Amino acid sequence: MATLFHYIDQVKEIELTPNNLNEVDILIINELTYLPFDLYLSPKNNYQNPKMLYDLFKEYQLNSKLHHIENAILVTEKRYKLFEKVAEAPRYRDISVFNFVNHFSEKNNKQFCALTYRLPGNQLLVSYRGTDDTLVGWKEDFKLAYEEDIPSQLEAKKYISSIIKEVAEDALMISGHSKGGNLALIAGLSLPTDVIETRFLHLYLFDSPGLTASQIHLPEYQALKPYIYRYIPEDSVVGKMMFHDIKPIIVKSNHISVFQHDIMHWRIQDTQIERTTQTTDASNIIDRTLKQWCNQYSATELATFFDFGFQLLELAGAKTLNDISKDLLDFIKKVNLVKADIDNEKKEQFMTIGNQLLAIWKENYHQHQKEKIHSIHTDVSYFFENLSDKTRDTFNLDQISEKLPQSLKLTNLEQLTDKLPSKLSLNPVDGIGHRISSKLNIDVFADWLENFNQNKH
Repeated sequence: MATLFHYIDQVKEIELTPNNLNEVDILIINELTYLPFDLYLSPKNNYQNPKMLYDLFKEYQLNSKLHHIENAILVTEKRYKLFEKVAEAPRYRDISVFNFVNHFSEKNNKQFCALTYRLPGNQLLVSYRGTDDTLVGWKEDFKLAYEEDIPSQLEAKKYISSIIKEVAEDALMISGHSKGGNLALIAGLSLPTDVIETRFLHLYLFDSPGLTASQIHLPEYQALKPYIYRYIPEDSVVGKMMFHDIKPIIVKSNHISVFQHDIMHWRIQDTQIERTTQTTDASNIIDRTLKQWCNQYSATELATFFDFGFQLLELAGAKTLNDISKDLLDFIKKVNLVKADIDNEKKEQFMTIGNQLLAIWKENYHQHQKEKIHSIHTDVSYFFENLSDKTRDTFNLDQISEKLPQSLKLTNLEQLTDKLPSKLSLNPVDGIGHRISSKLNIDVFADWLENFNQNKH
């Protein structure tokens, strides 16, 4: 199962040109924007005075261990390794960077970062960073659920405006992962029509939130849609948030659940991100749950809920995710201490809204399992109804029965359809799903039956 590292090894000697630049190259370059380049890029590094990517790595390399210690969540070992392989690959040696901007304001709840890459063939890639590990950044993320024009979105429009004024002719692309993708969308909406028509190439969204309901209908968005490539993993959560009307490219990952949000785990197949056909049941349930939950509350109620949650974390002394994760048990103790001093009415409202989220999820989960069971009942019936007479005559029920738990051993074929649903046991705690006894997983069995029935047509 190839990764970004395997891809770089395969193409490192192939010169990068506008003709062979592909989505994997964009994904790799975009990921580098997460690294802290503040010490190495200044306002002097503009379009006229860019810094070569290789030179940037050599400077960054001197402090790489320090950066990792200071921010292990953002500056992961895999990101550093990716930067190293990119810098050493001849394919990427002609890439330069300029106009690095990193603005952070605790007072204004703003976390914004962007960097522009100059690629061979007079092409620019404007890359917006997603959320870093600061609580300010995460708080701003949640504001997307109930506010328009958050501070980083205003910065995104300002940044792209400065780029197209500074560079009047080069072809333009925009990219972003997570919140960075939302910022890329907002920046794209602000592009003048003549820029879109004459020099804009693509907009890449990597598992990122969409737009508000009103923004989806803007003429500016409709003009931008043909240029957008939207990628989400099978277990996507973030990439389904807010509103989308562009069919996603669903990709495979080597990880599970929310960890698929990390593009370092995405699978690569030749010169593209490996595709699959649909998102998982878990992804669909969470998506439906979050949308239903948000629709039940006003913007004010949601703001109160999230503000209270972040207030708890801040009162306990956290400013970053790293502050929380470095000693989680100790941090939980601090939270329990400070919550006693917070207004009881706010605590009660927080718990009410939070419990409603859990209740909606539970209801959606059980509804999904009921639908799955009904589907299996139908498929099992179809399976046996469509067995040929010859197959029925040679079908060795005893052999099948011996492989089943005692509670499922049958005396005739017809009983199987009626027996299956009655032997399912719920197990919502471990999240594994419903099982027939301890051996037969419904999801696996359903997939097998679906394939069988498709082959019958």
